[in-house]
Amino acid sequence: MSEETAMSAAGTGVGEAILRECNARGLAISRQLVFAGKGHNGGDAVRAAERIFEETSCVTALVFFAENAEKLAPLTRKFLEQFLACVPAEKRLVFFLPDSVGEIPCDLKDFSARTNVFIDGVFGHSFRPPFPQNIRARLDEILSVRSRASVCCSVDLPSGLSDAGASDCALRADFTFPTGILKKPVFAHTEFSGRIVPVSIAFSGYNVSALAVADKAYFLKKIFAARPVLCDKRDFGHVLIIGGSRTMPGALMLNVLSALRAGAGLVSVICPGRVQAAFAARAPGAMWIPCRENANGGLDCAAAFAEFEKILPRVSAVLCGSGMGTAEDTQRLIQKIAAETPREIPLVLDADALRPETLSALRERGASAERTVILPHAGEFARLGGTADRVREFCRENALTLVLKGVCSRVADAQTEWLVFAGTPVLARGGSGDVLAGMVATILASQKNFADEKASVRERVLAAVIWHGNAAQKLAAAQGERCADISALPEFFGE
Repeated sequence: MSEETAMSAAGTGVGEAILRECNARGLAISRQLVFAGKGHNGGDAVRAAERIFEETSCVTALVFFAENAEKLAPLTRKFLEQFLACVPAEKRLVFFLPDSVGEIPCDLKDFSARTNVFIDGVFGHSFRPPFPQNIRARLDEILSVRSRASVCCSVDLPSGLSDAGASDCALRADFTFPTGILKKPVFAHTEFSGRIVPVSIAFSGYNVSALAVADKAYFLKKIFAARPVLCDKRDFGHVLIIGGSRTMPGALMLNVLSALRAGAGLVSVICPGRVQAAFAARAPGAMWIPCRENANGGLDCAAAFAEFEKILPRVSAVLCGSGMGTAEDTQRLIQKIAAETPREIPLVLDADALRPETLSALRERGASAERTVILPHAGEFARLGGTADRVREFCRENALTLVLKGVCSRVADAQTEWLVFAGTPVLARGGSGDVLAGMVATILASQKNFADEKASVRERVLAAVIWHGNAAQKLAAAQGERCADISALPEFFGE
């Protein structure tokens, strides 16, 4: 593939990805402003803007940090010429800002204030700190008037990130669209990268996405297979869910709705007695086991553990922790469940089960990474003593599989770490993790819940995370990111 063809594919792919993401957010692109450096990232950004114009006819401004067009790299200059030929004069503005600091044109400031999409193509992977102060000052001045409703999109990686680290004034993007090969700084500094949406430029015979990120089509195909014609509900696993409390009963309901929708053959629920009737009416497909509550409104340890022991011989996966609270009696129950669940039964721990004392109980049990999964967000992971740079070491030391939830979710065991970019800001609300926990428990409950019956626990968990993220994208498209109802997320599993 020639360099020009690769750049054109990258810019086109970024433009189409920006259109998709803005459409999913309900954002109609009326004005776009492109920040372009002299090099090839600037050319990619210009081609992306042209592709967006082809679909929207939006007004476009190009800002080049160069003295004139002759200072641009030859291919970047060529893409500028193609843009000028494509976009009518009344629909475009082009500015060249030389290195010397001078006044920002008033019409550029005015345009910026009314722009809803900014595209960053100033610096690429070859950038090395420090960020030139004159360019940084000008970017800050232009962006200072941007609306909160606008989005900033970076081509390949935000300007100011490199293998040397993050410049102290790197541009903070809402979306980053890595092209070709995913660059390490993109996911090492997600506070600058925002949502990460890889863009393939289709090198001949070279599947980039399979090397750097989990290819969603491949893994979703592993989940979905026709159920055998001759089958029984027990073929698809019996999930036992323990959770809920007086103050957080909804987390338990989300676990259950998720497990039922994800395909569990049977779902039993040990729940606070006061919610049983209402919850059974909402989810009659589950078997609700009411329990005495402790003084804090959580499950009484003795009563709940007695029910746990009675049903344990009949279950094929256990999920514990959602909405249970932090009372001493409740935490004692969680630790007993962690210690007493047989190693051959998958154990999924989330939310209030994610405490150092629970890890100690798992070690006493002799936990197996092939059967123990935890699902912390960044704060819970720090509480457990984990750090982002020692994910696999943490899994090895504690003999478990980890889902570290975030903008870039990470699925890891002692050998391997995967990055998952499926998802949307619709998941940044309480309850989304409870839905994921129900999916993970279900997919581990039976080999028949996964098309590839030889797949490892890590692959199964990874597929659940991708599935969850894609369902969230469907939910966002249907209800919008701001007003989406997270309890409706399981309804989009099938879609």
